[in-house]
Amino acid sequence: MNPKRTILFGVLCLVMLAAVGVQPAPARTIWQDGVITRGPWTERHLHLEINGDLYTLMPEVRICRMETNSTGGVQEQPASLTALAQGRQVKIRVQGRRIYELLVF
Repeated sequence: MNPKRTILFGVLCLVMLAAVGVQPAPARTIWQDGVITRGPWTERHLHLEINGDLYTLMPEVRICRMETNSTGGVQEQPASLTALAQGRQVKIRVQGRRIYELLVF
């Protein structure tokens, strides 16, 4: 067998395997607890500081206020940016420094 063809075939196989093996990983979000240390402000995008860390609120962010009812259960109520006052306890669903969901307690 021709050595040039063997090497070319090997290189092509490696390129094909590398192309198949490189797949984008799905973005994962995690939940974090925190306290708002600076209320929302706008600098090109809407920002919020939680536990001293700067986060960006995504345009489709879901903001809910968690209320305890008379039976001790917790209900979610839609909330606006006015609910995001300094010192409020929050739980955020983030990917890196981007907030996708925010629960205010």
